[in-house]
Amino acid sequence: KFEFVSKARLTEVINSRSKDYYYLQLASTLNKSIFVFDPSNGEVVYFEYKIMGLTLKDSDVKDLVMQMNGK
Repeated sequence: KFEFVSKARLTEVINSRSKDYYYLQLASTLNKSIFVFDPSNGEVVYFEYKIMGLTLKDSDVKDLVMQMNGK
């Protein structure tokens, strides 16, 4: 399940060390890095680095879901 939230809600989830959510952070420079963090302990639970691209695409989310589900 995915949810788009406000910055205030994201801050609340991170500060409360929620175990109910993970959050995605996209880092775009000349390349694209996608991180998913567990706010309960700050660990990276998913990472993908792509040589090209600056935006999060449907295929990125599909890859993320497949890897998080162990497929």
